[in-house]
Amino acid sequence: MLINATIEKLQALSLGGMARALEEQLERPDYAGLSFEERLGLLVDREATDRENRRLARQLKAARLRSDAVIEDLDLRTPRGLDRSTVLSLAESHWVDAHRNVLVTGPTGVGKTFVACALAHSAIRRGHTARYLRIPRLLDELVLDPIGSCQAPFCQFGSKSIPLRQTPQTRLRALAMQWPMAFIFVLPAARLRA
Repeated sequence: MLINATIEKLQALSLGGMARALEEQLERPDYAGLSFEERLGLLVDREATDRENRRLARQLKAARLRSDAVIEDLDLRTPRGLDRSTVLSLAESHWVDAHRNVLVTGPTGVGKTFVACALAHSAIRRGHTARYLRIPRLLDELVLDPIGSCQAPFCQFGSKSIPLRQTPQTRLRALAMQWPMAFIFVLPAARLRA
């Protein structure tokens, strides 16, 4: 059949979403009433949606978030000191474009990790990348020389090189300025006073 060859070619061209949508259109007779342009538009929309979903799943996996938190699930009515307008503003992720960072602080058990993961998820949905790291792990990666990652005078962090001559604070600032990534720092309030 000509249609089977077409579906195989779509899959060979990495257009799996379009191939699945074409198979669905062939199985359902209600699509026969649509014009060629409408059916083609539906195929292209399906492929675009599938690609976006795969990108989102890939970025969420790479972020290594500790929870599947999303901003929509954040209960802003609970008295935890969260300002609704501030949280919703942060959820728009303009701070990532401006190379800013977010520091989430508070006592144990108030939901710092949940808020951080929700903000990171929001940034990923808006096309940014994010990575969940606890502060001790981030500082270990910036201050210590990970085995095999340093080629003097630079230290490799992800795909970015940071000069080793810099102090840890300067390295962190340099990393945040050159990497379009969401950095959300989570610290217990007790650690800030120490």
